[in-house]
Amino acid sequence: MAFDPENHEIDPHSGFMVHKDTGHPIGLVPPPLQSPKDIEWPKWVKVHDSHILRKKVEGVPDHVSVPAYPEYHVDRLTGDVSVLVHDEDQEKIATAEAVKDDEDQKRIPSLDERVRREVHRDVEATEREQAGAVSAAIQRQREQIEADETRRRMAEEAARRGENQKTVAEIAAADQAALDEQLGAPVAEERRRILAEEANRKPPVG
Repeated sequence: MAFDPENHEIDPHSGFMVHKDTGHPIGLVPPPLQSPKDIEWPKWVKVHDSHILRKKVEGVPDHVSVPAYPEYHVDRLTGDVSVLVHDEDQEKIATAEAVKDDEDQKRIPSLDERVRREVHRDVEATEREQAGAVSAAIQRQREQIEADETRRRMAEEAARRGENQKTVAEIAAADQAALDEQLGAPVAEERRRILAEEANRKPPVG
């Protein structure tokens, strides 16, 4: 709101533009509404100064922020800073002095990061070892399956060859028996007899 010399003036204590008749500041955000009386949370509480960050700015009021609380309000007349809390634990923390990290605590993040990297490397190495062991086990299982299947097929092939040989021998024996029955004597004996007769019929040489 623009400055109206007839109705506005600058308050010498706060430095804000106020109404001449009421003394109320002009153009400032009104204070936060209070929660209904029958609802305790959430509510606005005055935060401890240790939670507040103030930045000096020439010619204007200090820039105020409360890093731990995104919802905060600054009373420009009194300078009080309020934050919105949602339960009793948050209220206790907001109204108490902020806990400052000591030097050992400040070194924890870097220490945690170094340890985290070491753990990450160890986990990766363990995963590689486990993957290698699983791959080796799978390879051994595959080789065993191939060996078993090879032996099974070789045994089947040998059995088939034996059956074939047995069948050929049985057929030859049956044929021999049929010839023997037809000629009245074993074929071998008959052949020897024929060969002997042919030899006797041949004239002597010289």
